[in-house]
Amino acid sequence: MRRTSLVIISLLLCIALSVPALAAGELDAFQRTANDAAAFSDVPAGSYYYDAVLWAVENGITKGTSDTTFSPNMICTRAQIVTFLWRSEKSPAAGTANPFADVKSTAYYAGAVLWAVKENITKGTTSTTFSPNADCTRAQIVTFLWRCKK
Repeated sequence: MRRTSLVIISLLLCIALSVPALAAGELDAFQRTANDAAAFSDVPAGSYYYDAVLWAVENGITKGTSDTTFSPNMICTRAQIVTFLWRSEKSPAAGTANPFADVKSTAYYAGAVLWAVKENITKGTTSTTFSPNADCTRAQIVTFLWRCKK
């Protein structure tokens, strides 16, 4: 099971730099299932990420950026990547201690960040900042994955 999860998370890593999560208001505006995820005009059948996108949408890890687009070439933020990881773990209970001044309790990613702190997946960019809107580097992504899966 753990190996399967790692393989799935690795697939997620392949699309992570290009698949955005949406802000809370946008999340409510657009719901997708795997059956209609194929309707994304920018996710061609046969592309290396096609199945990964279907899996991510089907499992509630991410959604499209509109009714017809997925935006596979967009850059992801730290908040989005931690949220993808949290959702891939079935959105477990978050911690209650928030050490980060830049993570508001109402942010769509707040639960994900607090969970990641509780599980020692992230320590933030400083002791008091998470930098949720900063681009997430490949090094940060694999570190988040490694800490989550070890």
